[in-house]
This record gives sequence, structure tokens and C-alpha cells, in this order.
Amino acid sequence: YKGASTLYAARFLGPGNTLTGRVAGGVVSSPFGDFPAPGLDEGAEAVIFFRPQALAPCGQDGGVGIEVIGKDFIGEQERLIMRVEATGAVINMRVPAVIAPEIGARFGLRIAPGAVQVFPAETG
Repeated sequence: YKGASTLYAARFLGPGNTLTGRVAGGVVSSPFGDFPAPGLDEGAEAVIFFRPQALAPCGQDGGVGIEVIGKDFIGEQERLIMRVEATGAVINMRVPAVIAPEIGARFGLRIAPGAVQVFPAETG
């Protein structure tokens, strides 16, 4: 679950978010930071993969700015569908329904350290 060998396997094992980028200097850059891309060639297209539970809200003045663009009620939780303001990428996370923000809410997010995997784009 945490150490899938391919993007296909990571998706098969459970939900996740993806961002795309190119390898430069051994890393793939994203609004959430730079992530090591071991074994990938310089300039190769890569996919950054992370689970919804790896995201943590951090207020409006910290982290990566997002906007809530949709919500799905899932029992005691809601799945937030969010747009990353810097890129337009759509990601999601789950939060307790009693504290779920409204559609249109904006705040910052961070990814837990060590929660990201980088895969070659063609494995997906």
C-alpha cells in the first residue's frame, strides 16, 4: 500500500491523487515541493502519487492554496474535491463531515513527509 512498485499497483491498492511533472536535477517539482525521482531520466515525464490521507489542512496562510470545488457525503466523512490554485490540478481528501468546509472555501494544504511516491508516467 505504501510502497507500490508501479502507479498501476498503487491505484489498485487504494485511492490516490496524482500530479504530473518532468524530472529536472533528479527531482519532480510540484506546488507541494520537490520530490526525488530515483531511476528516472532527466526530462522524463513523471507522476507524483499520494494518498488522500497524506494531506493536512494548514490554514489560509500556509501550505499550497486550494479551493473546494465539490463534496461527496460518505457516512461520517465527506470527500472534498479540491482544485490546486497554482496549477488547476484536481485532488481529493476525506474529512469528518461535521467539520467539512463548504464549496468555495479556500485554505492551505501540506503533504505529510514521506507520503509521496514518484513513478514514470508510462506505468500508469
